[in-house]
Amino acid sequence: MENLILDATPNTPKVLFNPADRVFEIAGESRPENVKDFYGPILKWLDDYLAELTAQGKKDAILLKMYIEYFNSSSAKYILNIAKKMHDFVSVDIPVTIDWCYIEDDEDMKETGEEMERMSKVPFNYLVVE
Repeated sequence: MENLILDATPNTPKVLFNPADRVFEIAGESRPENVKDFYGPILKWLDDYLAELTAQGKKDAILLKMYIEYFNSSSAKYILNIAKKMHDFVSVDIPVTIDWCYIEDDEDMKETGEEMERMSKVPFNYLVVE
């Protein structure tokens, strides 16, 4: 499976999904003009990757690192959908770790992560970044 690489823009986060090392990163600000056009291909890529792993019988662990400095309400739904998609991997015995990174004083972002963790049913690690 090919890497998924999207460069950051002023309105969209950097996306780097590397299936070879099983580390997926989303970092930056998320307020795309058309949130479905931005996040739709990411969710499809995850579906395709899950299908490939399932077909090959692979159970290697995945790390999703999310450091989203700001996201609008439209993006929140899709970010949650990505976290929920990680539960699809867990449900077929593929271990997933989600690192939710936030700035130390940003309690709102930490609480948002906690809510997404509850709704996605995938455990998050909370990491303070500078």
